[in-house]
Amino acid sequence: MNPFLRAVAAALLLVPGAIHAQSPADVTPVVSFSGPNGSTPYSSLLPSADGNFYGTTYRGGASAFPGLGTVFRLTTNGSLTTLASFNTTNGAKPFASLIQHPDGNLYGTTSEGGTNGIGTIFRITTNGLLTSLYSFTTNSGEKPSARLTLGNDGDLYGTAQLGGSKDQGTIFRVTTNGSLTILFSLGDTNGAVPYAELLQATDGHLYGTTTSGGTWNLGAVFRVTTNGVFTVLYSFDNTNGAKPYGGLIQGTGGILYGTTAYGGTNDSGTVFRITTNGSFLNLHSFVGDPDGANPFATLLRGSDGFLYGTTILGGASDINGSWGTVFQISTNGLFASLATFHFDANGISPYGGLVQDASGSLYTTTSSQGTGLRGTVVRLKPGQPFLEASRTSANNFRVAWNAWLGKSYQVQSTTNLSQPNWADLGGAFTATNSQIAITNSTLLGSSRFHRVKLLLPSP
Repeated sequence: MNPFLRAVAAALLLVPGAIHAQSPADVTPVVSFSGPNGSTPYSSLLPSADGNFYGTTYRGGASAFPGLGTVFRLTTNGSLTTLASFNTTNGAKPFASLIQHPDGNLYGTTSEGGTNGIGTIFRITTNGLLTSLYSFTTNSGEKPSARLTLGNDGDLYGTAQLGGSKDQGTIFRVTTNGSLTILFSLGDTNGAVPYAELLQATDGHLYGTTTSGGTWNLGAVFRVTTNGVFTVLYSFDNTNGAKPYGGLIQGTGGILYGTTAYGGTNDSGTVFRITTNGSFLNLHSFVGDPDGANPFATLLRGSDGFLYGTTILGGASDINGSWGTVFQISTNGLFASLATFHFDANGISPYGGLVQDASGSLYTTTSSQGTGLRGTVVRLKPGQPFLEASRTSANNFRVAWNAWLGKSYQVQSTTNLSQPNWADLGGAFTATNSQIAITNSTLLGSSRFHRVKLLLPSP
């Protein structure tokens, strides 16, 4: 074990049924949107080299209520600066997150506005100078909702939901000066209506998803070269998922990972993996309670090798229901729910994906509620373990806690809470499941108290 460890500890008296297991993540609001500073963020944040986050909101800003969207800068301590407000002429209703080019500028899309009212591509400096680079036409695409992808050639690649020769979406390349080339017009069995960004894999090809079309009109996974040679890799049939709104990420060995918003065992969405040749495996089918339902965002590959994602609904219910989750899953399908969103300061329904800072903390946006009632940015980090205790027999006690996969935990005991001298009870446990449980006769005793520590590497 790493000798340089700091501990987050939770102490409790073990009595049967005294404590109900809780989520293994602490969720903290960083900023709450209220309208003038933005409203309804649907996208992920962009971590920038300057240490700030940059993002978009779909509504809010300087335009008349409910607003036409904003671009903002956010510090990790919650200081938000509105860099630009959209006004139809320069675009409207940005659904997608931003990308930073090596030239230092930020690039993005709006789903409406521009010369033809059907979307734009824009450039904005980190100080807020916004330039509209391209206004979509019905031929080049309509309603782009995806983040742009920086290609190895320095150009940007993207998708539009509609438009093109079949009015079912396009795949395009655009230069940083706004010169756009249509690579492929989607439709029918090739897939249709792409919401997500493209991934340029290690083989140099672009990979993506569509929300409809394909063999069963429930969406597809495709490959396209930077010259426009298109191949359908897989079509969804509901049993294995349906309607992927999120994009793909690439893991070790070149395997791609993604989500579907619907379909699967419970029609609540799935997590899947697929090779670049189309060999498909479903990793997880969502149930709703407690694991979540309807993942809309692209997954994040964390620094620990696990995959992280969000769902817009579901989770562990309370009196106000459950309104989305953050989850963790291994590349082999080992699943853990990390947090559930409720009607509180954290917000509800995260449509955006997660990003991670250098400390390992995760950040995401929620699309509604929070103290400003228009969505939030929240930070997640491993929290204190909360224990459940129960007697399994006359001589044995069971202690269990929800766990963050890959994290290490240490159970300790003492006989005196007023002057505690905590001693380790056995070795540390590394979570290989979403719950750690131990059953042991040594847990019994009228004067014995226990706690569990979350062991974290020292900063």
